[in-house]
Amino acid sequence: MQDAPKIYVDAFAETRDLLANITTDYFYNYSEVDPEPGAIYVIGRVEVNRNLVKIKQDLERDDFVLVFTSAAEGSETMLGQLITLGIKELADQGRIKILSGGSMGPYQHLNLEYFLMRCHQYAENLEAQRRTAEIFRKTQKPYRFLFLNGRLRHHRKWMIRRLDIDGLLDQSLWTCLQTYNHNSRGMTLMHQGQDLMRTLETIRMLPSEYEYERYRQQVDHDFPDVGWVKPHLFGDEWGDVYINPAPYIDTYFSLVSETVFDSPYSFRTEKIWKPIVMGHPWICMANAGFYRDMRDLGFRTFDGIIDESFDQIKDSQTRIERIYQVVHDLCRSDLPSFLKACEPICIHNQQHAIMLAEQHRTTTPKRFLDWVQRYHK
Repeated sequence: MQDAPKIYVDAFAETRDLLANITTDYFYNYSEVDPEPGAIYVIGRVEVNRNLVKIKQDLERDDFVLVFTSAAEGSETMLGQLITLGIKELADQGRIKILSGGSMGPYQHLNLEYFLMRCHQYAENLEAQRRTAEIFRKTQKPYRFLFLNGRLRHHRKWMIRRLDIDGLLDQSLWTCLQTYNHNSRGMTLMHQGQDLMRTLETIRMLPSEYEYERYRQQVDHDFPDVGWVKPHLFGDEWGDVYINPAPYIDTYFSLVSETVFDSPYSFRTEKIWKPIVMGHPWICMANAGFYRDMRDLGFRTFDGIIDESFDQIKDSQTRIERIYQVVHDLCRSDLPSFLKACEPICIHNQQHAIMLAEQHRTTTPKRFLDWVQRYHK
């Protein structure tokens, strides 16, 4: 039987704690590492950026494995990091393995449900979860849906403007923390002779009573004249992972704007896990196949209650137009009846997420070992 390899982990990597039980030791500066034959080295973004020349030299050897980890990135966003850091070619060749928070398709990678675990690790979120029943008891709500947007990605920009045209934005509890996205990726939205994809947005935050209590005082502050206020709102913290139950109780469903929309590979972030943790119905703006992948994980979606056929549409423009139509039709339907029909699905998903988060926490070390053993010389 082959002995388990020695595993050395970047002390500042996001996956440090997940791999603690199988870690041989930690390193703080890769420039001081003399790779040990047969060992596995797990390295994060900062150390890759600082030590690219050394990494390329070390990879000329065939007696160790290098794993790049950035658990808060996946799919298209991880691909962007590979390009930015100058290691995409190494990943294309399989010389660098990838430990990520989302699917990476053909790359040699291990996918962690990092945000699922993170959303369940805060006692504050578990406390908020105890108020799920209020979502279904309160059938007359001040808003139709919750629509949270941080960075103004092209699909979010399109949906904000399209909802506004028909007055649906005013019926929602919504945010937009960035004023402009210069890359529309070919997505257009013409209205009264103007392409609304080229217009500036106004910063919009939640009313203070709906923001998580730790950040409420920030909502009323005058921020610097910048186009991106999230760092000023949450500082250096993961503020958008904390859950305040009030926005979910006062809306019938969440219109979730996931990070990835165009890539064929799913990346599930806190954006989808927060309504699932709360037991809130959701419609998700994401890549084609996102709903399929959720069902493959054991979650139930709302097919039969709403039309989810948009998940099969590969063309991004057509898919987002179909999603808008679903939201439009739903907002004009009997929303209390919709909420009641969704309750069993929401409760199933909520309980399944608790189980899955714990499963990932306990099985990640073994999954990682099984995975890296394929490359251990």
